[in-house]
Amino acid sequence: MSPSITISTNQVSNVRRELARMEHKRRWPLGLRSGDAQAIRATRIRLGAAMIEAAHAGERTVTIELGDAAHFVEEALDRLTATANAR
Repeated sequence: MSPSITISTNQVSNVRRELARMEHKRRWPLGLRSGDAQAIRATRIRLGAAMIEAAHAGERTVTIELGDAAHFVEEALDRLTATANAR
């Protein structure tokens, strides 16, 4: 069974924004580690689609199975928590 992540719909936008930052860092310089960048982009897109589905269903949380890419979302959540604690 692949790892699944559950996130409140309020946090999804922030997680997607952080994933975009992570993707950018992995694309520069000159596509170094571009495999990670592609996986992060796909994860960000799937998370956005899951958020839209949850919103249409009136759900307050998004649960999505990400498989090997789950660690990218966990890393983004950790970064967001660290940023919130630093303030």
